[in-house]
Amino acid sequence: MDERVDLRALAEGIAKELGPEWRLAAHDGEGGDRWAHVGREDDAAISLHIVTWPKPPRLSISGNFPRPVMGGGDYGPSGYGEDRRVTIHVGLGRPAKTVAAEIRRRLLPTYLGQYTKSLERKAADEDGRAKADALAAKLAAILGEKVSEPWRGGDRCVRLYRGDWYGDVTVSQGGSVKIDLRSLPAVIAEAVCRTLPRAKAA
Repeated sequence: MDERVDLRALAEGIAKELGPEWRLAAHDGEGGDRWAHVGREDDAAISLHIVTWPKPPRLSISGNFPRPVMGGGDYGPSGYGEDRRVTIHVGLGRPAKTVAAEIRRRLLPTYLGQYTKSLERKAADEDGRAKADALAAKLAAILGEKVSEPWRGGDRCVRLYRGDWYGDVTVSQGGSVKIDLRSLPAVIAEAVCRTLPRAKAA
């Protein structure tokens, strides 16, 4: 790494150059000599990363996107077709004013639009999760059970144990429901089948 570069000082200068809505993000204590972030009140944020290979060392700059509570990827561009993230590179020796100008010219026009769309994806995802939670709670109440902890991927599951038979009722993020019942007595199987619509006549 080029030890002449104080990355946090550079990031602070960049934030000032970008305008009053931008600020230097809090440092988490890890990788501070190679990473820094500047962000806004709406959580839009820009990562500054020192890249040392291949030489010469340079500053890699990209936008950050919100992440789901359940983990996994973020709500940013998919990477398919034209829906791609933007990363720009600037020489390490460039002053904050020059780097900020490059960010405004080459990164922000694309990134800010993508960030707005990521917030829309996040809102839609959270709405879907809330509806799945409500449906799972409703089905659990009907069955006299509780909803288990969400599975990987956010599925909600109501586990059933009824002595000789058992199963799961799983509610997915989109609100579809999978019912997996096993070893059912004939009378219960018949009752379940009677609730299902008959096949249409050919």
